[in-house]
Amino acid sequence: MILTVTLNPCVDTTIFVRDHRHGRIHRSERVTRIAGGKGINASRVIHELGETTVALVVVAGHTGRLIRDLIGSDSIPSVPVWVEGESRQVVTILETDSADYAQTAYVEPGASIPAEARVALFQRFAKLLDRARVVLLTGPAPDPMSTDIYAEMVMMARSRGLPVFLDSRGGALREAVRRVPTLVKPNEAEAAEWRGAQSLSPGEREKVVDEFASLGIPWVLLTLGEEGALVLCEGRRYRATPPPVKTVNPIGSGDVLVGAMAVGWARSQAPEDIIRLGIAAGAANAGVWAAGSCTRAQIEALIDRVELHPM
Repeated sequence: MILTVTLNPCVDTTIFVRDHRHGRIHRSERVTRIAGGKGINASRVIHELGETTVALVVVAGHTGRLIRDLIGSDSIPSVPVWVEGESRQVVTILETDSADYAQTAYVEPGASIPAEARVALFQRFAKLLDRARVVLLTGPAPDPMSTDIYAEMVMMARSRGLPVFLDSRGGALREAVRRVPTLVKPNEAEAAEWRGAQSLSPGEREKVVDEFASLGIPWVLLTLGEEGALVLCEGRRYRATPPPVKTVNPIGSGDVLVGAMAVGWARSQAPEDIIRLGIAAGAANAGVWAAGSCTRAQIEALIDRVELHPM
């Protein structure tokens, strides 16, 4: 089983409209709703690729119940940890008549995780580790007091000899990398923030990969959007370039990349094959609207077209 953890999930609603103008009433063409959050997106592609997954999520209120139900509608088992308040919603306005499918997103704050809920979260996590083969810790912490949760989870999983994939940002990333996960996957903006910079120059990209590796992390992926990723795995360096696809919505491609790589890891694939599977899945995700909704056939059609260049 591949375990995903999402501390700050959401209901991800997309409203499709034409001729969008500020201050007007619009009649939508259609509306979609899925359970959102990086770990949930990863669980969807893990399930699609034929592996068992469980989503551990922190949820609150009516929105939290909807998140739980939406995860179930994707045939993914979930283990909720309930907190006070209300889980967040993300509402995206998609302009269907614009050439680039212009999007405007409204993101609510998430529910905080109080001390008593942390106890329940760690208890459920420890129990799920008994069945896990790979652990994915994904997404940001919902509040400043929760930035150490992933760090504690890295130690708990590592104490059982389990591989831990980390995809987070800000304080949660800074604290968890010091506990040496198996794999870390920042995008360029997250890596720049980790260094305290606004952006990265081309030369700084390789330096930041080395900085993560210097902490003892054996796998580092710096994702670069359509450019692909810089990858360091167990001392070997690659530049991975995805095949060109018609981009519909790139959001969630990094989540799907990590989920697919966890599948390759669980199947004991060669490192190069794990990378190709992840990059292909990220590209396939960019070609569909809902994050994590690309099909196994779409992913497999791209694997042999991923370019992997040793550096």
